[in-house]
Amino acid sequence: MIEIQKKEVSLLPRPIKLYSEVVEASDRLIEMLDEIRVLRFNVPRKSTVLDVLPVRRELVSAILTNLWALSQSFRSRSPLPQYLPSTRLPLNELVEAIEVHSHRSRPRSRHVSTASDGTISVDNSDLGTLYSMAENEALVDLCNIIDELIAAARTLFGSQTFWDQPGHVHQS
Repeated sequence: MIEIQKKEVSLLPRPIKLYSEVVEASDRLIEMLDEIRVLRFNVPRKSTVLDVLPVRRELVSAILTNLWALSQSFRSRSPLPQYLPSTRLPLNELVEAIEVHSHRSRPRSRHVSTASDGTISVDNSDLGTLYSMAENEALVDLCNIIDELIAAARTLFGSQTFWDQPGHVHQS
């Protein structure tokens, strides 16, 4: 569709580059959600999940609220709300909680062994920590993509403040 819009003659300029950035960010968002899903199925639940469940719920709530606001904005071409919940604060809390949990739960001595062929084997408790670190990286990337999409939606559709009269939109 973007290729068709590039070739179409129009009196009004269309932000084709911004639309293609939104499409690319949406593709990366889907790939990142799939990666997080795969990581979640491989994380040993007993060693990582239970202690940080309330913080994880806070992060998921912020992500879903932002995705819902983005979907409504793109669907109806209406401005985004002025204030959206930040995904950064719950993400930072989650990363800190997982670090504290991993330091508390793992013993000081690590059981890493190297075989004669050069392969490294790691304990199951360290494996849970490695999966948690990979999931944290994926969540950071997910929050970055959501921030990109919010910035693009604000550029395309503006933002609606609660002080404004109905129909008044701030372009940012």
